[in-house]
Amino acid sequence: GDLEILSAGRESELSQNNRIVLELPDEGYPLEDMQETIARTVLKRMDGNITKAAKYLDVAWATLNRMAGKKKHGD
Repeated sequence: GDLEILSAGRESELSQNNRIVLELPDEGYPLEDMQETIARTVLKRMDGNITKAAKYLDVAWATLNRMAGKKKHGD
């Protein structure tokens, strides 16, 4: 898959050709926010399965959970 980068807002989508499109606003886009967008997009593609998404992104389950902005129960 390819990463296509456009200028403008902070929208992301995974199209039918398996691309993630990130729009980059003029005012900047923090890397942490970009990671969260990618993590959430892949999670959605994997039907919310964190284990599959983590394997797909080659990161630990806990890392993906953090990147996606999710918190463990009790946090």
